[in-house]
Amino acid sequence: MEEDGEPPTKYMDSSMYKAAKEGNFTALENSIRKYGEEEPRLDLLKLETRKGNNLVHLAMESGHEDFIKQVLRECPQLVAKPNNSCGADTPLHVAARTRHFKVVETILSEAKLREGKATTETPCTQKMKEMENGGTARIITSLLRKTNGAGNTALHEALRNGDEKMGMLLWKEDEEMVGSVNKAGESALYVAAELGIEKVVKEMVKFLESGRQREEGVRDRALRGPEGQNPLHAAVLAGSRNCVEALINLQGSDMINKADDNGRTALHFATKAGEKDIATRLLLTDPSSAYTKERTHARTPLLEAASSGHLHVLIEILEHCPDTVEITDDEGRNVVHLALKCGSSHSKAVLRLPELVRLVNEADRLGNTPLHVAAGDLNYRMVKRLLKIPGVDLRAKNDEGCTFLDICKSKWQYTKRKDYLYRYVKSIPAGRKPQTWNHPARQPTSLDKPEADLKGHANALCVVATLLATITFAAAFTLPGGLTPEDLGALPPLPSPLCNFHDSPQHPPPGKFIGHKNHKPGRPILIGQPAFKVFILADVLTVSTSLTVLFLLISAMLAEETALRRAIVYSKKLLYLCLGATVVAFMTGLYS
Repeated sequence: MEEDGEPPTKYMDSSMYKAAKEGNFTALENSIRKYGEEEPRLDLLKLETRKGNNLVHLAMESGHEDFIKQVLRECPQLVAKPNNSCGADTPLHVAARTRHFKVVETILSEAKLREGKATTETPCTQKMKEMENGGTARIITSLLRKTNGAGNTALHEALRNGDEKMGMLLWKEDEEMVGSVNKAGESALYVAAELGIEKVVKEMVKFLESGRQREEGVRDRALRGPEGQNPLHAAVLAGSRNCVEALINLQGSDMINKADDNGRTALHFATKAGEKDIATRLLLTDPSSAYTKERTHARTPLLEAASSGHLHVLIEILEHCPDTVEITDDEGRNVVHLALKCGSSHSKAVLRLPELVRLVNEADRLGNTPLHVAAGDLNYRMVKRLLKIPGVDLRAKNDEGCTFLDICKSKWQYTKRKDYLYRYVKSIPAGRKPQTWNHPARQPTSLDKPEADLKGHANALCVVATLLATITFAAAFTLPGGLTPEDLGALPPLPSPLCNFHDSPQHPPPGKFIGHKNHKPGRPILIGQPAFKVFILADVLTVSTSLTVLFLLISAMLAEETALRRAIVYSKKLLYLCLGATVVAFMTGLYS
């Protein structure tokens, strides 16, 4: 056999491979016996596959605990031997990745047992040395800190797979590993925060606050992440509020205001991810990061919220830092400029905020106002919306000397879909003076309030419309007076004149039935009565109008908020008409 670290002269045979995969130690013994005494038993146990996997690697994939324990007692060095694959994993890496908790416990207990047998020091001296190594014995420390091809320890692998229990087990054996950093620049704390493993993050933060670190630089390494990020960035992206809370409370870290290599703070990440609650917590702790610009487009978190379409985060930032509306990006674009790129619903919601409406006449570095931008993007809806804002400047020209009407004329005149708006815009003189900001507006209704339950209103109106449609639809098949029977002679004798059964279909009134030539079988008996004709018209009007209301509301509930608000207003008016027609139908039906 070759020395450790060099490729073996022979590989593991198929019988040993199968025994390890199945966790059958008896079959392994039988395979070893076939070699006789020509090969030492220890060398046979060290045999590997062509990828460098030893017996423990193979058994680890399936979690054969007893098999691994017996092999390690005879050949303990196998647990620290990496394979030859790209990952260069030790068996402990494999166990951590495959979530075999019992196997990891076995490996660690065997390592502790081996450490106890290997030392000749007194228990007191051994205990002192363990304390110097952070509370772990030297063999375990060496095993736990062994890295694979990606620079990951077994702790990294366990946390990467979201295994909280495994992560706690490995970290408790060597708490200094909180600062172990892989080749991607990720510390163990960063990985735990990225996966939102709250218990591990909280315990690691407590360890960093306690000052029990024996090695220099553990705290600084623990706060590292890829591309200059820190664990707070990772926790924000994971959406873990508890991890964010624990990391914010880490004294002396100042992770809130620390930016990554692209200049993005934790508040930038919270805004981009749309995490309103986390953004609120960051703003309450330290609002200064709301004024920080990232390096790619020089955007603050407020501008990032506008460009990402997260209105709820935008409103939260404005509440804590209202003066951030004055900050623009590297191209001079403000919140309204960026909001126009995020769809009509988001843009309309932005334009309802009083703090932002006043930005509609602000120009970027090219002189383009939001109206220029909407016209240039052929944004039909937003141009229409902007034109309704009091005070919008139609005379504003960009650096090319073009008003928004010039842009419409050059880009819209061949677009049939927007021809109507183009004609409307063309009819407005480009030199129209801006309206005053104190332009009187219509009195707002309950539907205009932000907290108005529009869908609740719509559902209530749908119920009323359905009831009216049901009632009047049924009335059309139970007409007053009934229908003319097929056999006129088969009618029973008429009731006495003293009996008031004139509305019974079996006993129609003589004056309304006998002697009329137009009464054919199946036709309404009271067809010639004026009141009956009014009944029919009122019934038809109610049915058609109520069905129209249903169609209008159902369609509007799938559309924008503005369309739903308008549909509710029109539906109420139509329902008033329905109710009136229903009352008329009821009265004329009784009269007939």
